[in-house]
Amino acid sequence: MSKKIFITIGVIAVVAIGVVVWLNKDKKQEMITIGAILPLTGQVSFTGVPIKNSIELFINEFNSTSNTKVNVIYEDSQGDKNKAISAFQKLQLQGIKIIIGPVTSGEVLTVAPLAEKHQIVIFSPGSSASEITNFGEYVFRNELSDVYGAKEQARLAIDILHWKNVGVLYIQNDYGVGIANAFENEFKQRGGVIPISLAFASNTTDFRTHIMKYKNQQLNAIFIIAQAEYPQIVKQIRENDLRFNLYATPVFEDNTFLEQIGKANSEGIIYTYYGAFDLENTDRESKSFIENYQVQYKIAPSYYAALGYDNVSIVVEILKKNEFKFENINKEFYAGKNFKGITGNISFDKNGDVIKPVTLKIVKDGKFVKYNSINKL
Repeated sequence: MSKKIFITIGVIAVVAIGVVVWLNKDKKQEMITIGAILPLTGQVSFTGVPIKNSIELFINEFNSTSNTKVNVIYEDSQGDKNKAISAFQKLQLQGIKIIIGPVTSGEVLTVAPLAEKHQIVIFSPGSSASEITNFGEYVFRNELSDVYGAKEQARLAIDILHWKNVGVLYIQNDYGVGIANAFENEFKQRGGVIPISLAFASNTTDFRTHIMKYKNQQLNAIFIIAQAEYPQIVKQIRENDLRFNLYATPVFEDNTFLEQIGKANSEGIIYTYYGAFDLENTDRESKSFIENYQVQYKIAPSYYAALGYDNVSIVVEILKKNEFKFENINKEFYAGKNFKGITGNISFDKNGDVIKPVTLKIVKDGKFVKYNSINKL
């Protein structure tokens, strides 16, 4: 065989190898990876588990029809600030540039400086602390700020519910303190009176000492700001025969809470809701999400499930607009306007915050329904 033939074969082989390498490289580029820091175990896992469920639901739907696949690496923070930092560092070392989460305000406030330092977008489905608003260019959230949400909660209490005397019982953490302060200030400015306001530690299980201090108060309602403690608080209030109206935050909308509290004790509890999602929604996107979630997980989607679904759908939509590249991805978040989510139309302001409608809902016949004067007990 001549030298020329050897050279020709060699060139063909090199070209073939190059094509294979190029194809393999292109194939690798079809899979992109994002991160998620969620409390999948621990006291606030009731927020993280449904968020993960919704992420998985959306990703499976998206990957079944898209040439570019999305992979999610999950880290369990257990709702703990230190574990959230460790989770962030693990994802950062793997080159992750977008993280869904963390969920709680304390975790976000702890992780935010690292996100800014490493230019990694964190997109929280649940943090509400007012301090997050001015934290930087890589911190976003799909939850109202305490200041806005709590002010609206105070306004609705006075203007719609016509309550003038409200007691407050709140969890002693970033979330509880922020909402309590904003609510109390706004409620008083609107002419309301708060005769009693008590805090409890996040690991509290026996609330009877707190509850008895409300017994002889002249109250229209008790505003309860809690997380996983809601079932125990409500049951112990009713067991001690306090018949005040109970007023809660959006966290309360969780069917497992109703199961734990019981139909009789939960009837008539009023709470605020952020956004437009409702289990009775009839629009195509919401109805499809609700049905698919129930089929997959055998339970109705909670407030956090809806937030999680919107978070991941927004992330993927932004990535699509950016041709699945991570360069300057935070700017794409700021540029994004009127994302049609199942919790409503979502846009980010200059601080990475969202604005949503705040409405009233009530427990009626064991279900979460929209509040109106007709279904008020």
